[in-house]
Amino acid sequence: INLLKRAIEKNRLSHAYLFYGMRGVGKKTTAYAFAGTLFCRASEEEKPCSTCPSCKKLTKAIHPDFMLIFPEKKEITISQIRKVREFIRYRPVEAEYQVVLIEEAEKMNPEAANALLKSLEEPPVYTIFILLTQNPSRMLPTIPSRCQPVRFNPIPTAKVKEFLKKRGFEEAVAETLAELSQGSMGIALEIAEKGLLEELSAFVKAFYSSGFEKKFRIAERLARLSQSELELFFYLPLFFLLLEHFFFLQVLPKL
Repeated sequence: INLLKRAIEKNRLSHAYLFYGMRGVGKKTTAYAFAGTLFCRASEEEKPCSTCPSCKKLTKAIHPDFMLIFPEKKEITISQIRKVREFIRYRPVEAEYQVVLIEEAEKMNPEAANALLKSLEEPPVYTIFILLTQNPSRMLPTIPSRCQPVRFNPIPTAKVKEFLKKRGFEEAVAETLAELSQGSMGIALEIAEKGLLEELSAFVKAFYSSGFEKKFRIAERLARLSQSELELFFYLPLFFLLLEHFFFLQVLPKL
């Protein structure tokens, strides 16, 4: 955040940024705040204000100088990047800069990645690209090399816990969620808001139950979860297994 603030203050903005780090550590939030600061009409001290017309348009992703790209189904296609290239042909309408935000940039297929590379090599002076990814190594190597990297580290457990307590979670629940999150505020909130701890409890009880009825009911409940919810749900027992493995191999021999 300090790096981006200094770039704005000194008017030394890069034409492309690569925000990388684990899921749920604030990459997208920071990208919107960065774009908001560039678009906002409030005084320098108040940017982004979240209340001016420009900020409201950005929040709704309808600002004329902002373009959001994310995977359609499982990948980002060349047709999407062609729309980006058409978008950046024209100068900004309302702001000094236009911003192109690409989520899950590692999911660009080869044709899309090569098409974007051409724009990154010769970008318009008024365009800023922000690419978000959890894994830069899965990208076409020449793309990260054309961007200024900005690493997002895991958030300290104590900060996650404190944030959750401010959101109204009880001490014990906030502590459990903070530990499970492994430094990801997004994961902590998603586990809480979707009730996945309760689902896990029901899953464990059904697993140890001798009857098939409980197993069938929990299978029905899991079938209603989305793909992303299922991935997060099965992350929880995996975390506990790794913790147990660490305890028996590292901690127990020393006791």
